[in-house]
Amino acid sequence: MSTIPALKQRSITAIIFGIVVIGLLLSGRYGAAILAAIILIVGSYEYARMVLPDRKNAIISDVILSAIAAVLIVLFVKPYSSIYSIAVILSCSVMILGIINLYFNFIAHTQAHTLVSILYLALPLGLMISWVLHHENYSGMFWLGILIAIWMCDTFAYIVGSQLGKRKLFERISPKKSWEGFVGAGLLAIPIAYALGQGLFSGNASSYDVDIAIFGNDGVFWMLIAFFCLGCRYLR
Repeated sequence: MSTIPALKQRSITAIIFGIVVIGLLLSGRYGAAILAAIILIVGSYEYARMVLPDRKNAIISDVILSAIAAVLIVLFVKPYSSIYSIAVILSCSVMILGIINLYFNFIAHTQAHTLVSILYLALPLGLMISWVLHHENYSGMFWLGILIAIWMCDTFAYIVGSQLGKRKLFERISPKKSWEGFVGAGLLAIPIAYALGQGLFSGNASSYDVDIAIFGNDGVFWMLIAFFCLGCRYLR
């Protein structure tokens, strides 16, 4: 019986959190920027606290330096500039290194915590804030679509993995994640993303100058978004 009040409290918290996130995304570019800034601050704090649990000054320093890095990106790295393209490539490379590190564990987090926080959090979130603030168009539905893709992948991976998961994906890092959850989430989330792309989110990618013709149609584009979100879900 003690689990029921806890589940109720978590459900209420999730609903409130969801309303706030969706409200910020749909309120406009400044709401999306505020949301990204909150994620950056909370994320860098939680990462530093995990790596350096007893070093309060170092934790605060990492949060401040990550915030400063994001501000500099917003001020000087504008969409469509060559430096923006380089920064995007760098951010993607960092994500790839994160995947490799899951298997070889070569990143010394206790020594490189500030650099990791800046590259893994401040860089991509700074680029997002720069994009939503400086791009001439803003589509709240586009960002909401990405949020829904993440939610679908997370939910389906949990459901399938909890019922069928036997083969561990990254047991050393996250023992509860399984190959069955990964594949099951893909089989469920990606087709739904295609349907949403053809319906609710049709045309929203074009507001960000995405040439849908490259992908064939909106459904295929959102399928790729869901696949990307599924991969990120298994790296966090």
